Amino acid sequence: MNEAKAANAVELTATSMLEKVELKRGKTQSYEVQLPGPPYCHSYLAVGDDKVKEIEIDIESPTGAVETKSEKDDDAEDNLAIIANHCPTIAGLYKLNAKLVKGKGEIAVQVFSK
Repeated sequence: MNEAKAANAVELTATSMLEKVELKRGKTQSYEVQLPGPPYCHSYLAVGDDKVKEIEIDIESPTGAVETKSEKDDDAEDNLAIIANHCPTIAGLYKLNAKLVKGKGEIAVQVFSK
């Protein structure tokens, strides 16, 4: 996670605990995150171990609607998923969903804010 933060969220501060879970292909783990509304913006990182080949993440608003998701590159296999600069319009309890698309193993997720 430290390498992913250094490359993708260098000026941001961790605003959630580092959460880890072991997942199999096709499984999703959800995390609840209390987020403030404007003017705060957040970045979300998910990193897998060497056996993880592809991860996707998305953010659900307090109403249950998917607000944003990680960019998917079908040609690339990597163990990193990022949502950068998500600025919620309302404060509330959001859900970060991490899905293991290819491989199996441990993934870690964390929220960073500015």
